[in-house]
Amino acid sequence: MKSHCIIIILSITNLIFANNNYNSSAHLCYKPFEQSSIINLHIAFYKSHPSIGVQWWVSDNLEISGMLSHSSDDIFQSYNNFSLGYYNSNVTWFYSDSNLIELSLHKVKYTNLHYKQINCAYKSRYNYGDFILGYDLNYYFWGQNNNKFISLLINYNFNKKIILELKSDIKDNNIFGSFNISIPL
Repeated sequence: MKSHCIIIILSITNLIFANNNYNSSAHLCYKPFEQSSIINLHIAFYKSHPSIGVQWWVSDNLEISGMLSHSSDDIFQSYNNFSLGYYNSNVTWFYSDSNLIELSLHKVKYTNLHYKQINCAYKSRYNYGDFILGYDLNYYFWGQNNNKFISLLINYNFNKKIILELKSDIKDNNIFGSFNISIPL
Protein backbone atom coordinates (compact mmCIF):
# COMPACT_ATOMS: atom_id res chain seq x y z
CA MET A 1 0.00 0.00 0.00
CA LYS A 2 2.85 2.38 0.80
CA SER A 3 4.34 1.92 -2.67
CA HIS A 4 1.01 2.92 -4.23
CA CYS A 5 1.01 6.14 -2.18
CA ILE A 6 4.56 6.89 -3.31
CA ILE A 7 3.63 6.44 -6.97
CA ILE A 8 0.61 8.74 -6.55
CA ILE A 9 2.77 11.41 -4.88
CA LEU A 10 5.39 11.13 -7.62
CA SER A 11 2.70 11.44 -10.29
CA ILE A 12 1.40 14.66 -8.75
CA THR A 13 4.97 16.00 -8.43
CA ASN A 14 5.61 15.17 -12.07
CA LEU A 15 2.50 17.06 -13.18
CA ILE A 16 3.56 20.13 -11.23
CA PHE A 17 7.26 20.18 -12.15
CA ALA A 18 7.19 18.60 -15.62
CA ASN A 19 9.62 19.84 -18.24
CA ASN A 20 8.99 19.03 -21.91
CA ASN A 21 12.61 19.29 -22.98
CA TYR A 22 14.02 15.74 -22.94
CA ASN A 23 14.02 12.50 -24.89
CA SER A 24 11.57 10.03 -23.34
CA SER A 25 13.11 7.06 -25.10
CA ALA A 26 16.55 7.70 -23.63
CA HIS A 27 16.40 5.10 -20.87
CA LEU A 28 16.53 1.32 -20.93
CA CYS A 29 14.62 -1.18 -18.81
CA TYR A 30 16.22 -1.81 -15.46
CA LYS A 31 16.21 -5.06 -13.54
CA PRO A 32 18.90 -6.15 -11.06
CA PHE A 33 21.45 -8.75 -12.10
CA GLU A 34 20.11 -11.36 -9.67
CA GLN A 35 16.89 -11.37 -11.74
CA SER A 36 18.45 -10.75 -15.14
CA SER A 37 21.12 -12.03 -17.52
CA ILE A 38 24.70 -10.83 -17.76
CA ILE A 39 23.96 -9.25 -21.15
CA ASN A 40 20.53 -7.97 -22.18
CA LEU A 41 19.39 -6.59 -25.53
CA HIS A 42 17.00 -3.64 -25.23
CA ILE A 43 14.57 -2.29 -27.78
CA ALA A 44 12.60 0.88 -27.07
CA PHE A 45 9.71 2.36 -29.05
CA TYR A 46 8.80 6.00 -28.58
CA LYS A 47 6.29 7.47 -31.03
CA SER A 48 6.95 4.52 -33.37
CA HIS A 49 10.69 5.25 -33.52
CA PRO A 50 12.82 2.28 -32.42
CA SER A 51 15.99 2.57 -30.39
CA ILE A 52 18.32 -0.32 -29.65
CA GLY A 53 20.62 -0.79 -26.70
CA VAL A 54 22.61 -3.26 -24.64
CA GLN A 55 22.96 -3.66 -20.89
CA TRP A 56 25.95 -5.56 -19.47
CA TRP A 57 26.25 -6.52 -15.81
CA VAL A 58 30.02 -6.35 -15.23
CA SER A 59 29.54 -7.56 -11.65
CA ASP A 60 26.63 -8.12 -9.26
CA ASN A 61 26.56 -4.38 -8.51
CA LEU A 62 27.87 -2.64 -11.62
CA GLU A 63 26.12 -2.30 -14.99
CA ILE A 64 27.18 -0.62 -18.20
CA SER A 65 24.62 0.17 -20.88
CA GLY A 66 24.27 2.11 -24.08
CA MET A 67 21.66 3.00 -26.67
CA LEU A 68 21.55 4.14 -30.31
CA SER A 69 18.66 5.71 -32.16
CA HIS A 70 18.19 7.15 -35.64
CA SER A 71 15.02 8.46 -37.18
CA SER A 72 14.09 10.26 -40.34
CA ASP A 73 12.31 13.18 -38.66
CA ASP A 74 13.43 16.62 -39.74
CA ILE A 75 14.34 17.75 -36.24
CA PHE A 76 15.74 14.68 -34.48
CA GLN A 77 18.47 12.94 -36.47
CA SER A 78 20.52 10.71 -34.16
CA TYR A 79 20.99 9.95 -30.51
CA ASN A 80 23.28 7.79 -28.40
CA ASN A 81 24.07 7.35 -24.73
CA PHE A 82 26.48 5.54 -22.44
CA SER A 83 25.50 4.72 -18.85
CA LEU A 84 27.20 3.43 -15.75
CA GLY A 85 24.93 2.18 -12.97
CA TYR A 86 25.40 0.93 -9.41
CA TYR A 87 23.03 -1.48 -7.68
CA ASN A 88 23.20 -2.41 -3.98
CA SER A 89 20.81 -5.10 -2.73
CA ASN A 90 21.16 -3.82 0.85
CA VAL A 91 19.61 -0.42 0.04
CA THR A 92 15.81 -0.45 0.09
CA TRP A 93 14.48 3.08 -0.24
CA PHE A 94 10.75 3.33 0.63
CA TYR A 95 10.53 -0.48 0.98
CA SER A 96 11.47 -1.05 -2.65
CA ASP A 97 12.75 -4.39 -3.94
CA SER A 98 15.63 -2.90 -5.95
CA ASN A 99 17.30 0.44 -6.61
CA LEU A 100 19.87 1.65 -9.11
CA ILE A 101 21.85 4.88 -9.28
CA GLU A 102 22.93 5.65 -12.83
CA LEU A 103 25.11 8.28 -14.44
CA SER A 104 24.87 8.61 -18.22
CA LEU A 105 26.25 10.72 -21.04
CA HIS A 106 23.74 11.55 -23.81
CA LYS A 107 24.75 12.88 -27.21
CA VAL A 108 22.12 14.30 -29.53
CA LYS A 109 22.83 15.32 -33.12
CA TYR A 110 20.32 17.52 -34.90
CA THR A 111 20.45 18.59 -38.53
CA ASN A 112 22.69 21.56 -37.78
CA LEU A 113 23.27 21.34 -34.02
CA HIS A 114 25.10 18.96 -31.69
CA TYR A 115 24.92 18.86 -27.92
CA LYS A 116 25.70 16.61 -25.00
CA GLN A 117 24.00 16.12 -21.66
CA ILE A 118 24.78 14.24 -18.48
CA ASN A 119 21.92 12.55 -16.66
CA CYS A 120 21.84 11.35 -13.10
CA ALA A 121 19.01 8.87 -12.46
CA TYR A 122 17.64 6.99 -9.48
CA LYS A 123 15.58 3.93 -10.47
CA SER A 124 13.41 2.07 -7.98
CA ARG A 125 11.30 -1.07 -8.51
CA TYR A 126 8.61 -2.93 -6.57
CA ASN A 127 8.05 -6.59 -7.49
CA TYR A 128 4.58 -8.15 -7.36
CA GLY A 129 5.13 -11.62 -8.80
CA ASP A 130 5.65 -11.20 -12.55
CA PHE A 131 4.50 -7.56 -12.44
CA ILE A 132 6.90 -4.80 -11.51
CA LEU A 133 5.93 -1.22 -10.64
CA GLY A 134 8.52 1.49 -10.47
CA TYR A 135 9.66 5.02 -10.95
CA ASP A 136 12.74 6.78 -12.30
CA LEU A 137 13.87 10.16 -11.00
CA ASN A 138 15.98 11.91 -13.64
CA TYR A 139 18.01 15.08 -13.62
CA TYR A 140 19.87 16.30 -16.73
CA PHE A 141 22.68 18.81 -16.38
CA TRP A 142 25.65 20.11 -18.37
CA GLY A 143 24.50 21.31 -21.70
CA GLN A 144 21.91 23.62 -23.10
CA ASN A 145 18.99 22.04 -21.28
CA ASN A 146 18.70 21.49 -17.55
CA ASN A 147 15.83 19.05 -17.16
CA LYS A 148 14.27 17.02 -14.40
CA PHE A 149 11.46 14.54 -14.78
CA ILE A 150 9.89 11.46 -13.25
CA SER A 151 8.89 8.35 -15.18
CA LEU A 152 6.35 5.85 -13.89
CA LEU A 153 6.66 2.26 -15.11
CA ILE A 154 4.67 -0.93 -15.31
CA ASN A 155 6.71 -3.99 -16.27
CA TYR A 156 5.80 -7.58 -16.91
CA ASN A 157 8.46 -10.26 -16.55
CA PHE A 158 7.44 -12.74 -19.25
CA ASN A 159 8.61 -16.30 -18.58
CA LYS A 160 11.09 -14.98 -15.95
CA LYS A 161 13.34 -13.70 -18.77
CA ILE A 162 11.86 -11.11 -21.12
CA ILE A 163 10.74 -7.81 -19.61
CA LEU A 164 7.97 -5.82 -21.28
CA GLU A 165 7.81 -2.25 -20.00
CA LEU A 166 5.28 0.56 -20.42
CA LYS A 167 6.69 3.93 -19.42
CA SER A 168 4.70 7.06 -18.68
CA ASP A 169 6.08 10.53 -18.17
CA ILE A 170 2.57 11.97 -17.66
CA LYS A 171 2.92 15.04 -19.83
CA ASP A 172 0.81 16.21 -22.71
CA ASN A 173 -1.60 13.30 -22.03
CA ASN A 174 1.18 10.96 -23.16
CA ILE A 175 0.40 8.11 -20.79
CA PHE A 176 2.49 5.02 -21.59
CA GLY A 177 4.16 6.81 -24.50
CA SER A 178 7.18 4.51 -24.46
CA PHE A 179 7.28 0.73 -24.83
CA ASN A 180 10.52 -1.08 -23.97
CA ILE A 181 11.61 -4.71 -24.28
CA SER A 182 14.56 -6.36 -22.52
CA ILE A 183 15.73 -9.71 -23.93
CA PRO A 184 18.52 -11.76 -22.31
CA LEU A 185 21.33 -12.88 -24.62
